Amino acid sequence: MVKIAKIPVVGRLFAPPKEAEEGGFEDFRPTSGWRPLVYMEPGDRSPWINEDLAPTPKAMRVWDWWSFVSLWWGQNFSAGGWSTGSSLINAGLTLNQTMAICVVGCFLTSLLGVTMGRPGARYHIGFPVLARTSFGVKGSKIMVGIIWYAVQTYYGASLLDQYVQHVGKKEARRPAHTRRRGFRAIFGNGYYNIPNTLPKSAQTTTRFMFIYFLFWLIQCPFVLIHPSAARHIFTVKSFILPISALAFIGGVVALAGGSLDFGLIQKSTKSGSELSWALLTGLNAVFGTISPMLINQPDIGRYANRPSAALLPQFFSMFICKILVFFLGVVTAAAAAKLYGTTVWNVWTLCQYILDHNWTPGARAGIALFTIAQCFGTVATNVFANSIPFGVDLSGCFPKYINIVRGQFICCFLSWAVCPWLILTSGAKFISFLGSYTFFMASVIGIMVADYYLIRRGNIHVPSLYDITPGSLYMPKPGGYELKGLLSWVVGSIIGIPGLAAVFGAGAGGTTGTAAKIYNSGFILCFALAFVVYSSVMLLMPRPIFPKGHEDEPKKFEGLGATDGYFPDEPEITFGRGVMHQSAGDAVLHRHETPASSDDEKTDKDLAMATAVPVALSQGV
Repeated sequence: MVKIAKIPVVGRLFAPPKEAEEGGFEDFRPTSGWRPLVYMEPGDRSPWINEDLAPTPKAMRVWDWWSFVSLWWGQNFSAGGWSTGSSLINAGLTLNQTMAICVVGCFLTSLLGVTMGRPGARYHIGFPVLARTSFGVKGSKIMVGIIWYAVQTYYGASLLDQYVQHVGKKEARRPAHTRRRGFRAIFGNGYYNIPNTLPKSAQTTTRFMFIYFLFWLIQCPFVLIHPSAARHIFTVKSFILPISALAFIGGVVALAGGSLDFGLIQKSTKSGSELSWALLTGLNAVFGTISPMLINQPDIGRYANRPSAALLPQFFSMFICKILVFFLGVVTAAAAAKLYGTTVWNVWTLCQYILDHNWTPGARAGIALFTIAQCFGTVATNVFANSIPFGVDLSGCFPKYINIVRGQFICCFLSWAVCPWLILTSGAKFISFLGSYTFFMASVIGIMVADYYLIRRGNIHVPSLYDITPGSLYMPKPGGYELKGLLSWVVGSIIGIPGLAAVFGAGAGGTTGTAAKIYNSGFILCFALAFVVYSSVMLLMPRPIFPKGHEDEPKKFEGLGATDGYFPDEPEITFGRGVMHQSAGDAVLHRHETPASSDDEKTDKDLAMATAVPVALSQGV
């Protein structure tokens, strides 16, 4: 019987199911819930493979075209999506300029999204394994997502703050002897009047830290959801958020008298080269809102039931909905300018203005429903955009000890160290933060796009991704690091560092010169430079596309994709979850027998029960 890897616990409180134990753990296939947090899939694990790094079994490829449409349809209606368009105007662009930047940025981000997602959908592998083709098996250990997890938690806490203030203020206005015992009874003398004991340098308050902790606590159960099972959350989100958003925008426009004056938010006086760089800053910010989701597209695409499900449906959902939400953000900014004389760049601040100036039953009910819907949407965004990518990446870095669910759990706890209230204290700093984050992501994306579409022409040999033999296809010397890819990433990223330092040192918009201009070009420059450098180096010093013995295979685009990355008669890479392969009707299963004292003593049950053996483990791991 294979010994199962688990966190030490007292007694058998977290023991695996009895039927799994009796069956040699073959039926023990955890995906979501507390079990994968406590136990990992049994097998001879190594630093290069576990149950979440192995190619996705057929039974787990359950995302259809509607799953991808609903994912992005709901995602774009989240609080972060509303902020970018109006914050660009707040940074000095006109309405026409903002919408033009949004359309161009949405098209490019949607195109890159499906471009990055296709390898995962075609070969059923996530980002950490796909990155081995560009950076080598050992050089592919890259982690992203934790910063954005904290940022989205900040969004959700800000919205929940408005809801609880609504409850607290409503009760505070009632006579003392008639006040209901809801949030107010729980929070003592009243949530709204919690005294602040933090210094001004903290850039937050005691009250907000409490609500941040509360929202963080609400999110904790969601980190136990495996990405293969997360599609239902996004389906629900795709219905709730658009309805609440359209109702909210209707209410805001009604408060503004049914008409808007967009001239109130057109503050730009820039022209010439100054305007050009301002437009690039805006484009960079559009990419910044989605760069972590672009780089981790393979982590979702790998669960597609067919490769086409992750292409056109996903592209149009991303493109159309994102433009629509940008426009809604601009409308709310115009309404706020008419109502309150200022351009509001985020929805929770607008909710605060509405409550402060329109304390009516209808406004209170509307804000309460809208903020609750947006809180749910923010939780779902964190699942898709941050905790899953971080969990996948951490699993890729430490596969012997961490699976996706454990990685998500770690992300949830480490997010406190980011201190997002220091990052998001103003619209200008928000733009600076988004722009800086894109540098490093853009270089990785540029390299991986060049590698898959130009250098390898869509051909990935899946067994070689787990072959750690020195000098093998994705295990180049020295030591399994693809120096060409790592060098290209450094070159693509380092050019933005001086501008990044200048912008954060002097404040966004407060620097001039070459460094600031390079910073303003952000994503486009880093992506293009990394793409060109990597392509040039690989064309001048090419590496083999296919493993030894298959060097003369025709390099047809995605020629190996038709067989999921295998040549004829090659065994499939599996790790545990054998029943998932068997139930899907896989033709080849790689199993080892449950030990018995002799061949004569082996029963039919013994011969039928085994766990899947990954090919990599037979190659010297």
